Amino acid sequence: MALTTLLFLAIFMLCLLGSIFYHPMLGVVGYVMTYIIAPASQWWGSSLAQMGLRYSLFMALAIALGMIFQSKKLNFTTKLHGQEKLFLLLIGWIFLSTYIGLPGYEGDNFAIKLFKVWIFLWMLIRIVDSQKTFEMFLWSLVLTTAYVGFDALGASTAQYGRISAGVGGSDFAEGNFLAAHFAMVLPFIGVFFMKGSRYQKIVLLFAAVLIVNGIVLCRSRGVFIAIVLGIVAAVYLAPKVWRSRIVILVLVGLIGGSFLVDEGFVDRMDRINPDITNIEAQDDSAAGRILAWKAAISMAKEHPLGIGQGNFTRYVGSYQPSIPGKDAHNTYLRALAELGFPGLFLIGAMIWNAFKKVREQKRRVVASDLSHDLPMYAYAQTVALVIFLAAGMFITETYIEEFYWLLMFPVLLERVVDGQMRDRGLVDDGVVAGQREIAGLFEGVNAR
Repeated sequence: MALTTLLFLAIFMLCLLGSIFYHPMLGVVGYVMTYIIAPASQWWGSSLAQMGLRYSLFMALAIALGMIFQSKKLNFTTKLHGQEKLFLLLIGWIFLSTYIGLPGYEGDNFAIKLFKVWIFLWMLIRIVDSQKTFEMFLWSLVLTTAYVGFDALGASTAQYGRISAGVGGSDFAEGNFLAAHFAMVLPFIGVFFMKGSRYQKIVLLFAAVLIVNGIVLCRSRGVFIAIVLGIVAAVYLAPKVWRSRIVILVLVGLIGGSFLVDEGFVDRMDRINPDITNIEAQDDSAAGRILAWKAAISMAKEHPLGIGQGNFTRYVGSYQPSIPGKDAHNTYLRALAELGFPGLFLIGAMIWNAFKKVREQKRRVVASDLSHDLPMYAYAQTVALVIFLAAGMFITETYIEEFYWLLMFPVLLERVVDGQMRDRGLVDDGVVAGQREIAGLFEGVNAR
């Protein structure tokens, strides 16, 4: 058995047993690791998968058992947050779309896949109830992504001149998706770097180099545009207190990234043509995307309730004969075509609610004078959302698990804020709960 296999298996078992007998947060760390790295698809992990070790399933069960056995360590809430309800409605509509839409889809049921995602997120929201567990979740995301960046160093770029497959989890099986994942993690690295210790900064610097190098190797034009928008958002939305430091960090990152850029990356980015009305001026890849977008709009016009989950590639040739079997390469237009206007509305509502919830938590933190780290995390979440949602204009994230992780991140932040306010006896206007009760008694006396 390879050394990498033994090392992974040791960490996996530590997280699995630790989740059951110590704290389910360790199971969350293990689940993040298995999702992002996808050991079953790696040469060093395939043998364990063949032996029947279903990584994500076993870790999810360990999380559930940990929640039962270590329930006293959790501030459990049965209340469903609005974002959870919207996600359930979307899953239900995806399921119904099979019967409402056109016939013919025979692939995996995305509603079942996303319901499993909902279960994990339901557990995650009830486990992450403090700044410590929230930071553990983010660190697991950063470090496992750095490992994938390291893995990308040896990935083959021979077929397309860039990473196309073989690195990262099943949802990152194609280079554009992998690049979007890499880019989404960068804002969290930036925040950790600003507040971290010297040793943490060294680790984060290596992680950033590996991740940025991975983005370069993916050569994704859509993600490059998303990063540009993310940089604009990072500077524009930067709190005044940290703006100068953030601008310096961005400039240092751009200068450092320029040393990683190669001729192949520059050549591919030079082929970006913003004039999408002129298909003949686009290369084959971009032209195919534009035709697929037109097909999606035509599908929505004819089938406002959608053609059914997974049916886009089956029917796109009927609308654009020159691109049979092509994907929509757009999260929102794929949703519009397959799930109709109701599906697009539900996704839009989740996106709107995510931004709204982040703003609410920033307001609550300032009003109650909570940890000064929390506004930084809110800021990083906002920039990460901008990057990932912008990348969704060029790749299809409609049924991608991580898309819904990111939309649920603001709920995790809300749980952390709730926990800190509860520990300090505060309510939403920053008044100590005991003081409010006493003040209410005096108000009653005055009223009499």
